[in-house]
Amino acid sequence: MSTSHNNMDQVKSQSIDAIGTYIAHGASGIVEQQGEVVFKRPYPNNNDSLQELEIEARIYQYLGPHPRIVPFLSWNSEQPMLRI
Repeated sequence: MSTSHNNMDQVKSQSIDAIGTYIAHGASGIVEQQGEVVFKRPYPNNNDSLQELEIEARIYQYLGPHPRIVPFLSWNSEQPMLRI
């Protein structure tokens, strides 16, 4: 079974409060949308997922605005969430 399937099984087995409409899940976490904002959150109790999203947020901050890169809105480390 692939990693993303294992992660989705983990998501299904744990309670997650939805922020918006579920879009997808991948290697680094869960993707939801609320209006025009997309939220990426790490899988519950998964430090690798959290670290990957922290790195992604730093990359967005380092690169800055660019017409070919999705706009970075914020990273919330208290309630881990990447807003793009």
